[in-house]
Amino acid sequence: MDKEQFIKSLSEKFNTKITNLSYSLLYFDSDGILINHGVYVFSDSENLFFLETEYKPKVFGFNIKTKPQTEFFSYTVDLNNIVDFYTVYKSSAKQYIRRKKNKLNRSNKFFEIFRETLVYIKLKDKEVFIDLPLNVFKNLINNN
Repeated sequence: MDKEQFIKSLSEKFNTKITNLSYSLLYFDSDGILINHGVYVFSDSENLFFLETEYKPKVFGFNIKTKPQTEFFSYTVDLNNIVDFYTVYKSSAKQYIRRKKNKLNRSNKFFEIFRETLVYIKLKDKEVFIDLPLNVFKNLINNN
C-alpha cells in the first residue's frame, strides 16, 4: 500500500479529510508510569489524531512470535483543546512523567543540537509528549 492509499484508508476510517501525516513516538503518563507508543500522527481541520502502529517485538534482531495485534491504541485531540506546546529535553520529560520532577522547562535552542527533545503538548485535560521536530508539529496543526 503506498502513502496515498494509506492516507485514503485512514480518511475513510476516521470519516475526515486528512491533510498531514507523520510518524512519531507518543509519550504519556499512566499513573506515574511512562508509556510510549509508535504512532501515526495526522490531522484534519479540527482534530489531531494518534494511531498506534503494529509493534513486532525483537530480541537480538530476531522477531519473536506473538499473536497478531488486533486492537490498536488511538487518541484524538480537538485542536481547540491545545493550550500550549513547546520543546523540552527528552530526559526531563521522562523524569516529569515518572513524577520525579515537578516542573518542565523549555529547551534551549543551542543545546537542542546536542540533546534529544520532545514536543510537550499541554491540553485542557492532560499532557502528552511527541517525538517530532517542533516545525513538523506546527505544520500538522496549522496546515489545515
